[in-house]
Amino acid sequence: MIENLVNMVVLSPLLSCAGFYHAPFFVRVEESIAISIEDRDQVIKGQIDLLVVQDALWVVVIEAKHSAFNVMVALPQVLTYMSANQGDRPVFGMITNGSDFHFVKLMRSQYALSKRFSLYDADNALYDVLRILKYLGQLAISGYANGAEIV
Repeated sequence: MIENLVNMVVLSPLLSCAGFYHAPFFVRVEESIAISIEDRDQVIKGQIDLLVVQDALWVVVIEAKHSAFNVMVALPQVLTYMSANQGDRPVFGMITNGSDFHFVKLMRSQYALSKRFSLYDADNALYDVLRILKYLGQLAISGYANGAEIV
């Protein structure tokens, strides 16, 4: 899937269902950081696409990568954004290539990675992804307690 299609078909409905398009959240697009690979005389690029921010707290950082990229290629980039905006509270993120999802928690320069949620698994991982997004949204709204678990 190309990145715009991933955003339109997968990410946007998830964010909408999780309530991230309504107050107190706002969606902001950041300046792109490009990565690329060469595939049969074609250069495929990836970038950070969507950020959900609430009161300068990064609740969810979403990376939409071309499906040629393993979702883990987004981890250093999302950790860079998250660590630049970390205070005393944990910061949460999500990386995806449109078919695989991982949640990331950063607290005091240490990060934890959730299991992989995949659209290719038989148990329809989108429900779990949506449940976790809603949970993160509730944590952000309630000013979540330090050390809250995401998965």
